[in-house]
Amino acid sequence: RGVGDGVAKGKRALVTGATGMIGANLCRRLLADGYAVSVLIRPGSDPVRLREIADRISIREASVTNAQAVRKAIAECGPAVVFHLASTPFNPPTTPAETHLEVNLMGTLAILESLAEYPETRLIYTGSAAEYGAGSGLREELPPKPTTVFGATKACASLLIDTFVRMHGLNAVRLVLFTPYGPWERQTRLVPGTILAALRGEPVRIGDGRQRRDFLYIDDTIEAIIRAAERTLPAGTVLNVASGHGTSVREVAATILRLMGDPVPLEVGALSTRPDEIWEISGDTARARHLLGWTSATGLEEGLRHTIDWFAANRDLAIQLP
Repeated sequence: RGVGDGVAKGKRALVTGATGMIGANLCRRLLADGYAVSVLIRPGSDPVRLREIADRISIREASVTNAQAVRKAIAECGPAVVFHLASTPFNPPTTPAETHLEVNLMGTLAILESLAEYPETRLIYTGSAAEYGAGSGLREELPPKPTTVFGATKACASLLIDTFVRMHGLNAVRLVLFTPYGPWERQTRLVPGTILAALRGEPVRIGDGRQRRDFLYIDDTIEAIIRAAERTLPAGTVLNVASGHGTSVREVAATILRLMGDPVPLEVGALSTRPDEIWEISGDTARARHLLGWTSATGLEEGLRHTIDWFAANRDLAIQLP
């Protein structure tokens, strides 16, 4: 296969960041598609999202920042594709800058240096819309203008990947994720937080609520990630994974409560505004439509209904999610 070729289903895959919401959903989809799945999880991280599939995947406990452990895992696993999802969270903003730098940049460097020896292995990297900064209909060719340390370190990692593509012919595809939501999301995030508060009979407290985000249901997010792995794409391709529409935080919270029968009040302005708040962010999806044949298939209300149903059926599990 030449550089840039896709990965056939049924091959071996290595997933970093598998204990998170996106990783947990991705691992289940890979298993359903017949992949042999290995995961790299940070020592001390809570694998609660992987418990029910633990006997079907190979779990390797090592930090992505441990270059030697990363190299060993890739050599032993022999993956056709590496899904590099490991990252610090955008929230909370209290994460130290040094942690963002170590995980997002140095962790990515460890992956890149290991994969430089395997030019046929495809790398799927999940970047963040925080790399762009604020704006609507953001396109992939825009220069990064992050307004957070998190976004800056993700942008640095993206630049590093592009450099390895040029230097070593790395078979890499960068996906810029906007705001995925759905099953397995941690309870401190807007969508699950609103659902769980309503289920407890407590008022839903949000901040200003005018902030607009590009919300994308997790199944659509995973479909884009899978297509990016399996389609033939030029090395270094960058693709937005977004719905293409911005929706305000207040509207999302109000929609969730309406779908649940408005069991509790929505208290707007009850929380303070973050000092590094991004007020408007949404992505252009034309390139993903063209190269992947992919668009968001799940409307916001439909995705929220699915998510409400999952959290209502898994309340005890949901409160354990880190």
